[in-house]
Amino acid sequence: MQFLQNKLYAIIHESEHQVFNQDTFRKMVLESYQISKKTALLMDNTLHWVLESKNQLLFNQQKLTLASVVNQVVHNYIPVLKEKEIQLTCNINSRIMVYADLNSLKIIIRNVLDNAIKFSFPKGTILLDVTIKADKCLLHIKDEGKGFENKETTNKNHFVLSSTPDTDGKTGTGLGLQLCRELIQKNKGALTIVSQVKKGTEVILTIPIIKN
Repeated sequence: MQFLQNKLYAIIHESEHQVFNQDTFRKMVLESYQISKKTALLMDNTLHWVLESKNQLLFNQQKLTLASVVNQVVHNYIPVLKEKEIQLTCNINSRIMVYADLNSLKIIIRNVLDNAIKFSFPKGTILLDVTIKADKCLLHIKDEGKGFENKETTNKNHFVLSSTPDTDGKTGTGLGLQLCRELIQKNKGALTIVSQVKKGTEVILTIPIIKN
């Protein structure tokens, strides 16, 4: 938070004295935007983690249009996608209905998409796709980025994201992924990660589906 304050102060100070050009100004504003998003995501994750651990998290499973939920999350990442020149393709049928808690589903998708962007190389691609199996909807979020070495846990369907630095050389806390696992299980679903070094990562979110 202090770093963000310093960055914003520099923008205000330098703009008053008209020291830097438009490209430099744009870069500094974008950096501040990215810092604010990361800070907000960390705070949101921490808050929900505390509430979940104390069984105080409001949870209301309901009928949701998956494409609408995904689009809401993607919309907030448009500036970052543009800056990194990442092409995001979303192939989700608007008729697919899932049964889940809206807030927790957004948190899950937001954390997974955030990781996909961070681990993607500039001018890379991210694909969001869906497959249907029986009474489950499988949401695939796949990037062609840095990838990492899978470390299998006692649950054969899950893997632990290592502390591999993203394409900017930064590492996360791992809190987001851990929270996602708990929230998806609470939604009677599952989270699976398949990744290969230098080939990318695919996260598969299994969510209960509502059939017409």
